[in-house]
Amino acid sequence: MWRAIWGKSAPRRTRWFIGIFGPMFGLLVSVGGGSALAASQPSGPGFTAIASDGSSFCALTTSGGVDCWGEGEYGQLGDGKFYTSGNQGSAVPVHVKGVGGTGTLTGVAALVTGGNAGGYCALLTSGGVDCWGYGYVGQLGDGHFYHSGNQGLAVPVAVEGVGGAGILSGVASLTSDGGGYCALLTSTGVDCWGDGYIGELGDGHFTPDEEGSAVPVQVEGADGAGILSGVASLTTDNTGYCAALTSGGVDCWGYGYYGDLGNGVFYSTGRQSSAVPVHVEGVGGAGLLTGVSSLTAGGNSSGYCALLTSGDVDCWGNGSDGQLGNGHFYFSGNQGSAVPVHVKNIGRAGLLSGVASLTGDGDSYCALTTSAEADCWGDGALGELGNGHFYTGGPPIPGSAVPVHVKGAGGTGILTGVSALIAGGLDAGYCAVLTSSGVDCWGDGYDGQLGNGHFYTSGTQDSEVPVLVKGVGGAGTLAGVASLTSDTAAYCTVMTSGGADCWGNGYYGQLGDGIFYTSGNNGSAVPVQVK
Repeated sequence: MWRAIWGKSAPRRTRWFIGIFGPMFGLLVSVGGGSALAASQPSGPGFTAIASDGSSFCALTTSGGVDCWGEGEYGQLGDGKFYTSGNQGSAVPVHVKGVGGTGTLTGVAALVTGGNAGGYCALLTSGGVDCWGYGYVGQLGDGHFYHSGNQGLAVPVAVEGVGGAGILSGVASLTSDGGGYCALLTSTGVDCWGDGYIGELGDGHFTPDEEGSAVPVQVEGADGAGILSGVASLTTDNTGYCAALTSGGVDCWGYGYYGDLGNGVFYSTGRQSSAVPVHVEGVGGAGLLTGVSSLTAGGNSSGYCALLTSGDVDCWGNGSDGQLGNGHFYFSGNQGSAVPVHVKNIGRAGLLSGVASLTGDGDSYCALTTSAEADCWGDGALGELGNGHFYTGGPPIPGSAVPVHVKGAGGTGILTGVSALIAGGLDAGYCAVLTSSGVDCWGDGYDGQLGNGHFYTSGTQDSEVPVLVKGVGGAGTLAGVASLTSDTAAYCTVMTSGGADCWGNGYYGQLGDGIFYTSGNNGSAVPVQVK
């Protein structure tokens, strides 16, 4: 399978590994110790969106450019440098250069991260794509495999067209499974590039280990018939993709051992995968799944959940931690369901309904309801279900196999006034952006990523109920949040002012405040302003 990069030098707990979100002068706050970085700061417009590859952040600016900070060993900061010494990163934002290192990158409409592999792709207003960072299995899409040196590029390159003909164009959106990218086209077809060892390119081929396709290929139609079309959106669980179709159905390809592909088959031999899309069946295997509004994947090869136009939720794939939400823990066989099942309601009373959106952190899901509350199910060992319980007795009971209500801050009442839910990474927890423009977080808190001024270093090292994120430097509570992104051990906000505040692990400089956090818990337990 594709060449994984595992948390190299930052001292974090082992559960963080992955087999696999106008700059303002900030108040420098060093919680847990650190060393300030003397460097020139980029000047320019405010931020509109932030993405993360797991140890760095890149922000889209109002001018259509990109600024990045954090780890840069593989060139993922895009400023022409490989950061191979010290903390291997920049603790202040740097401008991403233009293609080939000329000028600065402009005309960017959206940013997508390649995940913990280290890199980014920019979807351009022209419909093309530029990528930079790690490129070992061809995920930069420029026709090259970067097997030597820093194994990547520190400046953007233009992604080529299918088969290397010309430049890719007509791209509507991008999705990455961590080892490559898939582009949804304005034609409603899909082109993919990068790792293809387990069939995740969808073109009918399995590529050799540590190789892939360094140029886009077309995803075939279901069961290899023709070319896939009629795609409305793409989602990945980090080992394959599922496409929500304009017809309301779903087609999936890639890894299928746990029933991830939803077609009634557990792929237990060979590559344990399908290299072409297959149709997802209906609940219980009856007919085909229909009425799908959107898809969510938990990551970590956990499977998928479909939000239906009815407001109900159906899930399939891995269910060993109860993450299918149907009241069952799947401990035997392939430990999952190869066809969708209905998610039950709180207390098993009927079916979950009134769901507005879904998010997942790897082995659990949380649903934002139309009443602005949050219901979660699945793994709860770190308190990530937010209902006041640590599910530490498993197996056989590692979590909740039906949804539970997330409690209010400090465990009082029920959490309300939620406008968005953000997963903190694999098995880490969640943060809720509130209609008040504040943030509440729960789950893992070892690196200070709950933002309430505490490093959770004893006992379970987590909070089983939401806590209020404090303001910059610990003053009051955070307010004025427009959006929130996680890098698995830290969070960064885009503020309504156009600035950014970050908290949590800062070893690589990913808090962007000019400090490398190299002692104690390697981070800040309260927000700091990005420079």
